Amino acid sequence: MGLFNKLTGTQLPADGVTPASPREVHTALLGLNRPDLPYVIRDGAPEDADLVAE
Repeated sequence: MGLFNKLTGTQLPADGVTPASPREVHTALLGLNRPDLPYVIRDGAPEDADLVAE
C-alpha cells in the first residue's frame, strides 16, 4: 500500500480478484434498500447521476 493510499484510506483488492462490472455494482447498491433503513438508494438518471442516496 502506498503512502497516498494509506492517507486517503484507499484499499486495493487482493491479487486475482476480478472487479465487478459497473452494472453489477449498480444492481448491488440498489439491492441495499430495505424498508427498515433510514435511507433510500435510487436511480439518479432523472438528475443526471448514476445513483442518489437520500
